[in-house]
Amino acid sequence: PMPIELELPGMPGAPTPTAAAPPEPEEYNIQMERRRMGETLVGSNEIDALVSTINAYDTATILEFGGQPAKEVARCSDKLLNSMSAPTAVDPGLMLANLGCIMNTFDVTEIQLLNKKSLLLMSSSLQQKKLDQMLEKYRRLGDELDRIQVHLKQYEWELRETNKKMDDLFYANVNYFQQLVKYILAGEQGLQELEQHIAARKAEFELTKDPNLRFDIETLEQSYRVLQRRVEDLRLAEVVAMQSIPSVKLVQNGNLDMIRKIDSAFLVTLPVFKQALTQAVMF
Repeated sequence: PMPIELELPGMPGAPTPTAAAPPEPEEYNIQMERRRMGETLVGSNEIDALVSTINAYDTATILEFGGQPAKEVARCSDKLLNSMSAPTAVDPGLMLANLGCIMNTFDVTEIQLLNKKSLLLMSSSLQQKKLDQMLEKYRRLGDELDRIQVHLKQYEWELRETNKKMDDLFYANVNYFQQLVKYILAGEQGLQELEQHIAARKAEFELTKDPNLRFDIETLEQSYRVLQRRVEDLRLAEVVAMQSIPSVKLVQNGNLDMIRKIDSAFLVTLPVFKQALTQAVMF
């Protein structure tokens, strides 16, 4: 019998699965990509080359079939999870709580009571003391706002850096997903060819009753079952990849929303708030 020889990726002579450069994340539709690959790659030379690496008489090599992209897909999922749980240098919750405390400290009534009419009823020394106390209070508030603004900038920088890493993770995940699909298609084609090969051996055995053929059929049927389970494992890895790729985009979108809020709300509002403080204490 002619074995279907296996050469794993990375070994001399092994075909290297190629992956087209994925489009931008916001344009990528993984369901459409999966259908496209299924329609265009089945029976192609690239899939035939992967099928030819399967050795039906060596189940150990079947167990390694498609192992590399499957492992990399799992690693991408781990990296995504780690990025979600990684601590940040700035605690946004604490930062917003501090900002709320500062806003609550601002007392318009206090400023309104300390108007020119009330000052006229005070001695000059008392007037100066009241003014100094209020100016010191709001000077401290301005300093606190400056510190919060610095923290907001730091947090914004962290979000932008995280999104850069998410881009790298997205493209890596798409690349390994494409490789994984090719191994799945090759495995499914290999199962069909093995099934035909077994049927031919059984027909030959019915004619010759050769006991060696009986042993050969049992070996091929065992390899068929092993390859069948291997393809199922690769399909499960494919499901993981199909869930991870949109998750990366969701993380990026969430970070972008937060960056926009920092830019439009805090980094614009804080200077305006400080200007209002200045104008208030100037009467």
